[in-house]
This record gives sequence, structure tokens and C-alpha cells, in this order.
Amino acid sequence: SAGYYYFFYDWEIEKESCVTNLIPVEETILQDYNSTQNIILCNGGSVTVGNNTYNSTGVYTDVLSSINGCDSIIITDLTVGTPSTSNNNVSICSGSFYSVGGNIYSQTGQYSDTLSNGICDSIINTNLTVHPVLSSQQNYSVCLGDSILISGQYYSSPILIQDTFVSFSGCDSIVTHQISVIQSSLQTNLQSICSGETYTINNNIYSQQGSYTDILTNSLGCDSIINTILTVYPTNNVTNNVDICLGDSIMVGNNVYDSDGIYTDILTNEYVCDSIVITYLSVSDLGSNLSLNGTDIVASALNGISPYTYDIYGPNGLLSSSTSNGGVLQFTPLMNGVYYFIVTDAIGCVSDTSFMYVDFAATSIYDQINFSEIEKIMDILGREVPFRKNTLLVFVYKDGTVERKILFE
Repeated sequence: SAGYYYFFYDWEIEKESCVTNLIPVEETILQDYNSTQNIILCNGGSVTVGNNTYNSTGVYTDVLSSINGCDSIIITDLTVGTPSTSNNNVSICSGSFYSVGGNIYSQTGQYSDTLSNGICDSIINTNLTVHPVLSSQQNYSVCLGDSILISGQYYSSPILIQDTFVSFSGCDSIVTHQISVIQSSLQTNLQSICSGETYTINNNIYSQQGSYTDILTNSLGCDSIINTILTVYPTNNVTNNVDICLGDSIMVGNNVYDSDGIYTDILTNEYVCDSIVITYLSVSDLGSNLSLNGTDIVASALNGISPYTYDIYGPNGLLSSSTSNGGVLQFTPLMNGVYYFIVTDAIGCVSDTSFMYVDFAATSIYDQINFSEIEKIMDILGREVPFRKNTLLVFVYKDGTVERKILFE
């Protein structure tokens, strides 16, 4: 410790007499220096104490010399840490986040963060995957009166339902169910057919006029109620008796006929149904004929359709125009010359003209008629009349002979 100390030396010193040989000495005792240091280093670092260098964990003592020449004891408590690196694969759901140190991440990606663990840096590599929250919508259609089972519950009316499940990634999976109710459809079906035809719907066959109801399934799988109003139009059966003149023709539909026969044509009537037309066609091949019966001219019609109109012409023009059901007209020519005869039948056909030349006509009425042999004279109605000229008369003779004559002036 500090203080005064006396040291005695055995010195032989020649001194003056009566002078002491003791020399006072002032001494200072210095203390040793002791120091403890705690040092933390990362791997790769080192610390030097005096001439010594340390780079690993341990407690080291070094004795150095201080400036006073005393010992200086340095105790070094050295900790050498190792930097850490970690790789993390992290998955989160959309809408969540992941925090590393003071950093917050919410998007898929790779992130690197350097943290301090108190000794050395800690590098954290994060491979972040953000899984989406799955959502889907399913649409259902049910028929009116039906129901559908969803998540253990039956629904029969229009509604929007959401169910939340956990997906394979551990995130929410939201399923939206949209339910629609389809009404049964009602349709009026106007149809028409021709008599003898049928109309088929839903495997049902109808041939009579009326209203029919059938229940079908529409494209959505629901009932489709079809009310069919069926109209049955007639097919026409027509029979025509037609008379035409020779050289004329008739047209039925697109067909032309000009000869006797029975013809069947199928046409379309106003309802677009068949119209069956049967035509009995008769062709009037009307002819006229003049012949002599003694000195009388006999006029008659050939073929044609009665009644007929007989037109007789003499040298001076029209002598007679009369109607006949087909009999002969006999008259006595009073003049010599050309006589001709034209017949018109009931349908207006006109015959060719028949001619006769007369050169034997008598000049006296009594040369023409023997009145002494006549029993009676009648008109064409059978009434007894007196003799008159220019009129068709019936002469009944006593011998029973009957003649029809016209005596012209």
C-alpha cells in the first residue's frame, strides 16, 4: 500500500564525522490494472488483445504492461455468433397477410428480410403463396310444384343461397346457388286438316273437329300444356254433266277435254283440300239432213241434244222456224229453187247447212194435196183445224196415212 518505507543498506560511505549515513527515500507503490471485457462478434470477425488475436468463443486472459510498468490483466469474454439464413414456404388465403419483422406481405411472391437476432443478422427468405378464396355459382331451374335438395334442405321457390366450405388449400370456398322456378307453359294450337286426314300430337291422333288438351314436356323439362283447336275442312266431290259442241272443249284444272267421256280431276278447294271433280262430257255432233219423200222435202236433225230449232229457207228466204223434239219436218215445196236447212240444238250447237235444189214444184195447191182423200187436218197439238198455208199441219188420210206438211205461198 502507499506509504513510507525505510530501506537499510550496508554501505561504506566516507562521510564527515557526525554525519549520519541514512538517506530518506519516498516510495509510491502502483496497483496492477485488471479489466474484463465482453465482446460479441459474428462469424468471420476477430478481436486482438496485445499481440493475441481471438476469433472463437472463449474467455481469454492477457497480461500486458501498463505505462507505469505494472501488470495490466485483460480478461476477454468473447462470444462469436453465426449469421442464420432460413427459407420459409408460407401459404395464406386471399385477404390475409404475412408479417416478417416489420414488413407485411399479402401478394404471392418471394421476399427476403434481414433481421437482427441480438448477435448477428438473421436472413429470412419467404416464398409466399396467396391462395384465392374460391367462389362459384350454380344455377338451378325447377318446375312449378317441384323442389330441389341443397345442403340438406329442400327449396321450391326462387331464392339465392350461399354456402361456405373449406377448400383443399384451407381457404374458404363460397358456392352461390341461384334457384329459378319455371312456370308451366300454356299454348293454344290452332290446326286444320282436310276431311279424311288426321292430326298427331304427343302420340295422340285426332281426326274429328274439336278442342283437345295434351300435356307435353318442354325444353326445360317442365309441363307444356297444349290446347289444340282442330278444324276439319271438307273435301268436295263434284259431278258435272257437260255438253259441248263438236270442235269445242272444256278445261278442268289444267286439263282440257274435247271428246265424250268420264273424267276425274283432283283440284284444291278454298280450304286447300282436295276437290274431286267428275266430269261426264258429251260432245254434240249435230247434223242436219234434207231428203225427198216423193215430191215432199223431209227435214230432220242428226245427233245433238233436243229440243231442236229447225230453220228452213226457200228461194225467197226464211220459210219456217219451229221447235222439234227430234222428229222430221216434211213440207211440199211450192217454188222451184234452192232450199236449205239449219238445226240448232238445246245447247246452242248449230249444224252444218243442208241444201236441196227443187225443180219439180207444182203450180196449183190441188196438184200438191188430194183433198178428196183427207179424213181431217190437225195442227201440231192435235187439234182439228181448217187448211191454211205457211203452217205446219198434220194431214190424216182415209187410208190411215198421216203426213206433216207445210204449204208455202
